[in-house]
Amino acid sequence: MLTTERIAKAKPHASTGMDPECVSLCYILNRLPGVTTTGSCCGHGKSSFRIWLQVDSMKYLVILGRVLDKRYGCPIGWKLIVDNTDTPESCPCFLLTSGFKRGPDAYSEAQLLVDSIQEHLKHKNFIKLFNIPLPV
Repeated sequence: MLTTERIAKAKPHASTGMDPECVSLCYILNRLPGVTTTGSCCGHGKSSFRIWLQVDSMKYLVILGRVLDKRYGCPIGWKLIVDNTDTPESCPCFLLTSGFKRGPDAYSEAQLLVDSIQEHLKHKNFIKLFNIPLPV
């Protein structure tokens, strides 16, 4: 299982300046082909868990679409939305958010998303069906 602790040990710089609760999900999102995270905030128990990301091709959103579908175990409330960044170089930008979930509930659900993304990346038929290049 990919955990914040394992990532911090493997890549100490990954947690520098980041909320530790965001590290695992940002790390796995950045491993998806064509996805780059640009910011994150755990919400500190006061607001929703949020990760901003950019995508090279809409094709790569298929993994997130599946992971965020409650039929495949996504916790209720999580969603990916188009966000306004006000800067041309970072458009379009997407926001992955826990919605109404905050604090420990959002943090544990973020780990469920990490686990689900890992499972999808291991699912050879899914990867082949959608012609998704595997991350290295």
